[in-house]
Amino acid sequence: MSGSNVLPIQAILVDDDKEVCESVKELLEYEEIKVKFIVNPSDLLVSLEESLPDVLLLDQNLAGQNGLDWLSKLKTFQRFSQIPIIMLTGDKTEKNKVLALDTGADDYVCKPFSAPELAARIRAVVRRVSPTPTQPDKIESNGLIVNRVTHQVTLHGREVILTLTEFKIVFELLNNKNEVLSRDHLREMALGKTNVTDRTIDVHLASLRKKLGDWAKDIKTVRGVGYRYSN
Repeated sequence: MSGSNVLPIQAILVDDDKEVCESVKELLEYEEIKVKFIVNPSDLLVSLEESLPDVLLLDQNLAGQNGLDWLSKLKTFQRFSQIPIIMLTGDKTEKNKVLALDTGADDYVCKPFSAPELAARIRAVVRRVSPTPTQPDKIESNGLIVNRVTHQVTLHGREVILTLTEFKIVFELLNNKNEVLSRDHLREMALGKTNVTDRTIDVHLASLRKKLGDWAKDIKTVRGVGYRYSN
């Protein structure tokens, strides 16, 4: 443990295996990450209404339920949509990884995992929530308003629900208007130094295009390089 005066990260772990929860809680608290665990997923919304965590750890294979369904549900609530979510799963296939990220996960950790690795990933997604002070508080372009303070996005006055990763990508594109941003840059900016492929950014961009409709025509794909926003 570091002995730092920085307040510990507050995490909620959702897993229907109590023994796993207790084990992960003990390991992460040694890493100075405070963990509240929830064994019954139906208690999650009540817990979130009481207090928002810095990060949510969501097991994909819950008894009788799919963690991806919960992930999708949480993203429909504006108040909860910007909580970083890390999926925990034993499925190591790229297909499942892409599906989880496309659904709105901010990171994806395969079991078995070590406490230092999980702690590092938690710190990485929490860091990404806090924008750098050099960025403007709000960007407006062609009817789209992106507010980095409230993490709200509106298009012609209509609220658009974005995942944290989608939010960071669209903000970065607008903040660097007319500049070509490489997939590597967008990936590291939005997801940190992870081992996900360039296809992950393409998946998030495809989701953004669906949510932003005609507005997204101004996000241009630069073949072999990345993306540029210009209008």
